[in-house]
Amino acid sequence: MNINAFTRRQFYGSVGVVAIISFALSLWINRHTWFIGDDFAILTDRYFAASDGNWSQALLLPHNDHLVALPILVFIGLGNVFGLDNHLVYMLPAIFMHIAILLAVAIILKKRCASTLTALSAVCCVAFMSAGYEVLMMATNMAHVAPIFLGLYQLILVDHDGDISKRDIVATLLGVIAVICAGTSIPLIVMIALFLVLQRQYKRAVLIAVPPAALWLMWFVEYGTLNHGVKGDTQYTTFNKTEQIAQYVIKGLQGSLEAISHIGGSSTFLIVLCFLGLHKKSIKSKTILMPFCMAVGSVMFYFITGFSRVTFGSPVSSRYVYLGAIFIIPLVFIGIESLLEQVASRHIFTIVATVWISAMGIIGFLAATESSPYTYQARREAIESMRDLVASGATDLAGAPSPVFDPNLTVDWIKRLVDNNMWNGK
Repeated sequence: MNINAFTRRQFYGSVGVVAIISFALSLWINRHTWFIGDDFAILTDRYFAASDGNWSQALLLPHNDHLVALPILVFIGLGNVFGLDNHLVYMLPAIFMHIAILLAVAIILKKRCASTLTALSAVCCVAFMSAGYEVLMMATNMAHVAPIFLGLYQLILVDHDGDISKRDIVATLLGVIAVICAGTSIPLIVMIALFLVLQRQYKRAVLIAVPPAALWLMWFVEYGTLNHGVKGDTQYTTFNKTEQIAQYVIKGLQGSLEAISHIGGSSTFLIVLCFLGLHKKSIKSKTILMPFCMAVGSVMFYFITGFSRVTFGSPVSSRYVYLGAIFIIPLVFIGIESLLEQVASRHIFTIVATVWISAMGIIGFLAATESSPYTYQARREAIESMRDLVASGATDLAGAPSPVFDPNLTVDWIKRLVDNNMWNGK
């Protein structure tokens, strides 16, 4: 077998093996996880707003600046069926979307990499990106993973010649669904529109971009944070913060690049390698165009995120690193492959890099199970003691230990969770 040119069956069989390992690893790191912070915000405030019939408050008010109507519906459905006694089922949507993302990256890069081994290496990079562990350990992050998952398949669908087709209509529908999952969808609209505009496919770009963008704008005008600040006023900065936003973008991209290599301080080195491999190639070539637009989408993601969170958030939090890295990976791997295309033994370098990426990623995930607040067993026991205290008739939580404070857990909310049979401790 030519290791640089797997057959289609060999390639997707290898991707399947990586996906199975990634799925098993995701289940393993969640064996002791439980709800935290934003999870309780939805399982209390939004869940009971829906129970009271106030669906506009439940679904349309912003959650940390985002329209997250569809993930909230998923939470409500899971809450009705499983309550709070089975955290893993809340993680399955994000885990399954993560696996689907692996397949999307495989499809995109198999078509563009000279070597299928390079494409497989990129798939391993996504599968074992331990710097993004939070995405696979905090249930509400399904909201942020969903637009990435949907956006990648939008790209695959619009990657065709000719006029508007059924593929484009399906891609538009996916874009509309992405918008009601999280604001992460906004940079993806820009990314896909740019991909089509650079091919002079203007009608298709309008079809893909306008419906989801219009839906988001209508929501933002009526319900967005500018009218309903979740912290009492708007979180959005003004353009006099441009320097801070630029620094936010740079730090975010650095974090995402380092997540690819698992080596601190490697971002500049990777950028140089990528530039040396691509500087003589045309951006509009079929090999480069989509990965280039994806990288632009990553920059847009950090810019838009920075515009709303630069004053209090970190660009290198685990979920941001994951979301930013997904769209940089194709360009980085194609760039380095192009740089090494004249090296006879380049497959050895690729194999070594793949083993390093996979091993360090798996080690990183296992380490996360020991240090992450999402797996803090004592925290679950402490919060459950709060439930038992309230069930015994307590009117406050003064007597309950709580090593990690959850502001959404008030006496009234705990009573409602117990009264609705959502939290029985079975």
